[in-house]
Amino acid sequence: MDAFSYTRQTAVFLAVLAAIELVIVLVFPMLALALALLALVLLVVIWLKAGLRARRWLWWNPAAVPLTQVEGALAVSGALLLGVGLLVAGYEAIAFNTGSRTLLSGVAWQLVRPQAEAPRPAGKRGNHFSDTDRHKSFEDALAKAGIPYTHETHDGKDFIHWSQEHDKAVEEILHKVQGDVAPGKHTVAFENAATHEEFKLWLVERKIRFEVVETGDKKYVAWKDAPADLAVQFIKEKAAENCDKQASGAERAAPRC
Repeated sequence: MDAFSYTRQTAVFLAVLAAIELVIVLVFPMLALALALLALVLLVVIWLKAGLRARRWLWWNPAAVPLTQVEGALAVSGALLLGVGLLVAGYEAIAFNTGSRTLLSGVAWQLVRPQAEAPRPAGKRGNHFSDTDRHKSFEDALAKAGIPYTHETHDGKDFIHWSQEHDKAVEEILHKVQGDVAPGKHTVAFENAATHEEFKLWLVERKIRFEVVETGDKKYVAWKDAPADLAVQFIKEKAAENCDKQASGAERAAPRC
């Protein structure tokens, strides 16, 4: 029996195998795990054959294991595949636990595949106060009531969003913050007078009944029989129109999209 020896051909074979394994890990990591399991079975079989041949089951020096050239090449290849598989399993377990990866899509696919925009949760509401003090008071009131909220910027304005399930509690907070500008109605005020008029026209085009309520130096647009986040919808549509104009070169002053 020719004993196994690490030759140049063995090194070349391992280098090619390592390159193939790297491609597998980047494209389809699940296959790397399957190869690792196959390698484990192969190593057990080779270990059993060597143990039966030498009447010995433990070697502190792997180079002293009595293996043929073929068995040695398979054992080294199996060790490489098993080691890579364990690394992939550990990395994927951490990434999968955070929800950022799946075993079916490798890093290579994620780099070339366009990233889909995360869908907005259903039933999400939003509100913006042009008065910074009221805006801060509204945010503080939500935090004090334990209502989860997020910040999103639309057309340069900071909107506070919350889930629809908290609508009733938020409505009460809004009425307190607004000082009952229009009891039982949704209201919004814009710093820019032109935006105020555009919003009114936008409501008219959609046949939504509204009224204008003045308190001090503020003009509020109030409505009732329509969703509470009409202002958010209006700002989004306005921003989308500006983006379209910017793309066509018709309006150079439009904000960046």
